[in-house]
Amino acid sequence: MKKIFLLLFTFSLLALSSCTKQHFSGEGSFKGTFSGMYIKEGNVISHKRIINIVITESTDDHLLLINSESGASHQESELSKNGKDISGTIKSWAAVSWSDSPTTHISHIDKYIDIEGRWEKLGGEYVITGKFNSIYHFVSTAANIDEESPVEGSFIIKPNNE
Repeated sequence: MKKIFLLLFTFSLLALSSCTKQHFSGEGSFKGTFSGMYIKEGNVISHKRIINIVITESTDDHLLLINSESGASHQESELSKNGKDISGTIKSWAAVSWSDSPTTHISHIDKYIDIEGRWEKLGGEYVITGKFNSIYHFVSTAANIDEESPVEGSFIIKPNNE
């Protein structure tokens, strides 16, 4: 009788522990790699962005983060979380500009990133993967160009172990 009780008790504990809800508790330093493409003059152009992210708060319904890209100033963003689904806008804005002459100015500007993804625990680390879209903006005053191109692709946000 004691053995049966002990077995039932053990199985009950195992059943309860397997029903516990998983939580994304991935606060800390992360690196986001956003690999996508846009179309220019009929050509598919690859486009990649690396964003340093610090997740400062993780609750059942949102993530708060501070991010920077290419030395740009830090931005704060809030992403929605529903179970394992994560969505929202990463407020990143990176511009690389230079002048070829006093009258020539060229800029490459990467704008905010809208994401739809999911978190999971891989190899003991929390990662977020999914799809994104953004805008790449190219300006050249010499060539009189001011073009925006939609960028779409996939991303992974993983712990920054560097």
